[in-house]
This record gives sequence, structure tokens and C-alpha cells, in this order.
Amino acid sequence: MKILVNECYAAIRKSSRIDLKEDMEVLNLRYEDSTEGYLISFINSMDEDFRVILTLFYYEDMTIKDIGQVLNISQGTVKSRLSRAKAKLKTILENQ
Repeated sequence: MKILVNECYAAIRKSSRIDLKEDMEVLNLRYEDSTEGYLISFINSMDEDFRVILTLFYYEDMTIKDIGQVLNISQGTVKSRLSRAKAKLKTILENQ
């Protein structure tokens, strides 16, 4: 039974992989001169862990549980990274 569960998790992770870099490049081109474009450029300047979490949560509309499964991290880790990423983004935006 444990093998079956692990195989299911592996299949979910494999099928859920996305090319975030390509998606972010498309978004950068699309919103280059808009407010959202500035927001995306700020997100791109963040650490990869924070950038990935923000992208999956806000742009891909994934749940915290799904993000945890895709990245193979706990839901608590997803929540803390999301919170830290939002705090960093807020600081960046306040300083602009």
C-alpha cells in the first residue's frame, strides 16, 4: 500500500511540473509597461523559493496543499514561505 501511495505522489509531482521561467518571460512581455509589469519585475528579483511560491499561489491559483505536493514540502513550509514572500514584496513596494 505504501508503494502505491508513493507512486501516486510521484505521478502528481511529475504531471504538475511547469516551466515557471517561460511563464514569467511571457508575463514580462505582456505587462512590461503596466503596474502589473512592475509587480512581476519585483517578484523576479526575489529569491527563487519565494518567487516560485508566489507564482504558483497567485498566477497558477494552486492551493497550499497542491503547492506542497508539487514542491515536495510541507504545507507549513508553504505557508511560511508565502508569508515571508508577501512581506518582502510589501517592503519592496513601500520603498518604491
